[in-house]
Amino acid sequence: LDANKNADGTAALMFTYDNSRPVSLLTKPTNGAYIQNAAYLATISGTAYSDVANTPTASNVVQVLLNLGRACGAGAQEWWNGTTWGAGPSDPPAFGATLSAPNWSRSFTNTWDNGCRYSVVSRSADFAQNLEAPLSTSTFIVDLSTPQAVVQFPSDGGFAGVGAVTISGTAQEGFCTPASCPGFDSGILSSSVTIALQDLTYPTTWWNGAAWVDNASPIWSTATFVGTSSGTWTYSLPNGALTDLRTYKVTARAKDRANNQQVDVTSNTFSADFS
Repeated sequence: LDANKNADGTAALMFTYDNSRPVSLLTKPTNGAYIQNAAYLATISGTAYSDVANTPTASNVVQVLLNLGRACGAGAQEWWNGTTWGAGPSDPPAFGATLSAPNWSRSFTNTWDNGCRYSVVSRSADFAQNLEAPLSTSTFIVDLSTPQAVVQFPSDGGFAGVGAVTISGTAQEGFCTPASCPGFDSGILSSSVTIALQDLTYPTTWWNGAAWVDNASPIWSTATFVGTSSGTWTYSLPNGALTDLRTYKVTARAKDRANNQQVDVTSNTFSADFS
């Protein structure tokens, strides 16, 4: 327009004003996940949107950068620099993700070590040069170890008396001792210790939680576990479940939150003695 508001005939220019910050999220693995298979982490991936509401008219996300960190046991936070793990600088090395909006992915060459908690920090930028803030941080724990449950009562070769009997034992994560677990394991759920009780008088007879039944393979009943990475478990048998002078075998096994299932199980053989 000139001073008299006369148009010069040139084409109008259109643009979109976008001051919304983009957002990104790690979805594989999810935040707080426990990983039992390192191969699952060969590629990590997530999403990035132009804003929280994913407004269709907003500018597209054009870049996602990632920082990869870890802490193992009592060790300090470390960051991956593309070759090795090192003490974290204030601004750790960033790696570009492959972007196919709204999805992104990245493969890292590091090893995923047992007992470590990993951090993925993602930051996205859109075409309008808006930068994500605050940055998105997700953590997950790699747990490749099998937990262990053992029977303590009745002891192997021991006895159980008349009336209700409480079978008991301990369980712990596989790569730490009860006194000094590093903290970066998946832990054991209260319902993740099971026992199988066999009447050796009739070797195919198993306790199913309410009665003795004939079965070709073990029947597992849920014990109650108290603890996190290590603790104790109990299983209550009602009065009348055991028969005087018979011999029984009880086997315990545990499974952790990462779904590592104990395979090398332990068993105790005991006798009922009501006299």
